Amino acid sequence: VDVVIDRIKLGESSAGRLQEALEQAWGMTQGTAAIVVEGTERRNVRRGLVCPSCARGFDPPRPGLFSYQSPVGACEQCRGFGRVIGIDFQKVFPDPSKSLAKGAIRPWSGKSSTWERRTLKKFCARLDIDMTQPWGELTKEQQQAVIRGDGTWSGGKYPGILKWFQYLESKAYKMHVRVMLSRYRAYDPCPACQGKRLNPTALSYCVGDLDLAGWHALELEEARDRLTTWKASHAQGELVRKELVSRLGFLCDVGLGYLTLDRQARTLSGGEAQRVSLTAALGASLSGALIVLDEPTVGLHPSDVAPLVACMRSLADHDNAVIVVEHDPLVIGATDRVLELGPGAGAEGGRLLFDGTPEALRARHDLPTGRALAEGRAAVAPMRREMRGKLRVTGARANNLRDVSVEIPLGIVCGLSGPSGSGKSTLAEDILYRGLARAFGVADVDPAGDHDSIDGADQLA
Repeated sequence: VDVVIDRIKLGESSAGRLQEALEQAWGMTQGTAAIVVEGTERRNVRRGLVCPSCARGFDPPRPGLFSYQSPVGACEQCRGFGRVIGIDFQKVFPDPSKSLAKGAIRPWSGKSSTWERRTLKKFCARLDIDMTQPWGELTKEQQQAVIRGDGTWSGGKYPGILKWFQYLESKAYKMHVRVMLSRYRAYDPCPACQGKRLNPTALSYCVGDLDLAGWHALELEEARDRLTTWKASHAQGELVRKELVSRLGFLCDVGLGYLTLDRQARTLSGGEAQRVSLTAALGASLSGALIVLDEPTVGLHPSDVAPLVACMRSLADHDNAVIVVEHDPLVIGATDRVLELGPGAGAEGGRLLFDGTPEALRARHDLPTGRALAEGRAAVAPMRREMRGKLRVTGARANNLRDVSVEIPLGIVCGLSGPSGSGKSTLAEDILYRGLARAFGVADVDPAGDHDSIDGADQLA
């Protein structure tokens, strides 16, 4: 049943009357009304933010809606973490060369799992699964049968590994159960939000044709360039745009433009983290502050020192006092004043040996730092060893690595060099160490970074 609220002749003076009629209609129909213009189709109009095509309603925007740390904006399934807890079957079956009879299922290899092993034996006999065959040689169907089992405990049936872990979850109030479960945890991307951490309503809002997760996935340099050309629709938005461009500009100026906004802080290298901290001070426009930096070049490649020095000079130019504890000659040479303590360490130190400019220190050959500045770094003669094999990493793609394949010689000292953030730690620790640890059956190690293969591990056994 339709009720006609008003008939209006369109014109400049009809806007107020039209709004009044809509408000009256919404009050009578729980926020639903219709406008019929003569000669056109009927158009439904609803109060609030509603899609005109599908009539889906949206919550009004508020700060909490755009934060995965708020229950208003967080994904309901993963609660804003972007990952859900599951079972890491590489930890459950760490050695594919072992058979079920020889303890391929690591959590069932102890004396307390006699019932599980006996039930598994009956189950494998019923399904004709060879328990003496290595786990890695069983078919996918046989492996899934062992993992999923009968799916129930009733009648002495085999519950399967998944059901067994679910049972343990119900006993997680016990300390020893929590410790045991932690050894086999896996953190998988949330199937609901695909790792975006926000709920569908938060992702419905777009700025410059990108939702918030889309902006987070951009590299800093691209995000700055997009915001530079984006036009805000009102003065408040323009203030926010300028502030964002300024903050992103500081990060790009110190060579961090390749990072993405959603990069986790724990995955940053030491040099990257140092520069992020410094740009935070720059972005806050501090003035009249005392800023103390303790060896900020630790872990930095020489090519990264110049942007760091420029950042420190910018802090000083804003009337801040910057004190740097440092050994790097490039940083010492860029300071306005140098204090040298010594002459040795511990009981041999603690005295002021020099107070002056870097140029004056360079002329003091009686001081260790003065000699180092004047003579440069002495080269160390390399030790010659015979290579005894090699490891080959193929298709490394974690963090900053871009499908890298590399051969690492064994039996010699092999160095990984490159600018900060180029992927050295990712290659050495996240891929090589974790990949080899998994190959040797070490259970309490996080999954290796994304890569195709690691060949040559047998040479380390």
